[in-house]
Amino acid sequence: MNWWHFFLIFFATMLIIGMLGVELFGLFLLIVFLLGGGYFLAAQFDAFRRPNAFINYLHARNFLSQGKVNQALEHYDKALSMNPSLEVARREKAALLMMMENPAGAEQVLEEAIEQSPDETRLYQMRIRSLMNKHDYSGVLTESERILRNKPDYTLAYLHRAIAHHNMDRLSEAADDYERFIESNPRNLPAYANLAEVYISLRQPARAAELYDDAINQNARFAPAYAGRGFLRAMGGDFDAGLDDAERAVKLAPDQPGVYYGRGCVLALMDDPQAAFDDFQYALELDADYHYAIAAMAATHELGRRRLQADATWRTLVKRDRRYADVEWVLTRYGWQGKLEDAARAIIGRIE
Repeated sequence: MNWWHFFLIFFATMLIIGMLGVELFGLFLLIVFLLGGGYFLAAQFDAFRRPNAFINYLHARNFLSQGKVNQALEHYDKALSMNPSLEVARREKAALLMMMENPAGAEQVLEEAIEQSPDETRLYQMRIRSLMNKHDYSGVLTESERILRNKPDYTLAYLHRAIAHHNMDRLSEAADDYERFIESNPRNLPAYANLAEVYISLRQPARAAELYDDAINQNARFAPAYAGRGFLRAMGGDFDAGLDDAERAVKLAPDQPGVYYGRGCVLALMDDPQAAFDDFQYALELDADYHYAIAAMAATHELGRRRLQADATWRTLVKRDRRYADVEWVLTRYGWQGKLEDAARAIIGRIE
């Protein structure tokens, strides 16, 4: 609401008070409140025609607030059996099933909800979150494009499509979608970091550096931008500036694995493989599935001439994703140069 809207509401209120007097104005507000509340209950819950469904929905919300998940699900089911069009209950049930790590059940509920309300964008967003949790980026792409066909100005869908393109190695398309999202959401700093990663993969380090600088100018405490900029500076041969940025990232966000990966890469390029190994290991303590740190740890083993460990570590990545057997894909994805590039080429050359 801007000041113009506020002025109009204030003017209308004063006009009504002048016409009715203070006492009648209070009665007028009560009538407006009752009519507005009744309209909301009828429109959102169909509470007057199907009161039992609404009551069961309220019971479900009450049980949910008490942490009684099974009872909440039971009453959501009762509400939906009495009123299949009660979409708010269907959405909340799907969200609850996702929280309970029951994606199959959530997917079924979402499918039913979409059949009832095919133009409801929030349902597709819930499905996208479910697909992202399963790393089904092809599905994310499909759902994002479905939203954009109906609502081409819905910018969040561009972000989700960018993430899908990024993970499917469609880097130019990812860059275009990230750029479009940032145009409409210039303060979404994680999008800057994601887009910078894409430009690193596209071998456009100058554009990536601009994005990191823009993010830091907006928020001097945004750790991922320091980690990324430090990585870029070290790759460009400016080890001191790279290490300064990497150290600052660790101080700002000591609980994020990405900052230790960034500092570890700088240390590896500075011929300190043991310190780099310690950082990668700590990153994996924070997130055991952090593939950047797993790959970098294998490279550090190689730099420390521990080839058996390097090969074994890299094979775990190849088992997870066959793309790790393609050295050019790895170098494009990670943006590695120098010693890290040499290590990756040596490992993949041996295990092919």
